[in-house]
Amino acid sequence: MATTPVLNLALIDDHEMRHETVFESFEKLKRGEAFIIRNDHDPFPLYFQLKNRNGDIVRWDYVKRGPDFWDVKVTKTQEPG
Repeated sequence: MATTPVLNLALIDDHEMRHETVFESFEKLKRGEAFIIRNDHDPFPLYFQLKNRNGDIVRWDYVKRGPDFWDVKVTKTQEPG
């Protein structure tokens, strides 16, 4: 079974670059593919930005909720269009 890639956003100092990394990574996904966002705080505001950019093709599932880090599995449920 393939391992889901992890984007460790806590390692990226620039806040804007964190978001751009997620947006670009999501665009590259094919239907049914996913990655995990790891962050040092709850990245929930990013969920709204992803939904605003991509609509209902974003699935957001918490894998771990703090206290030291948050892991969220982000899945592309279908191709845009």
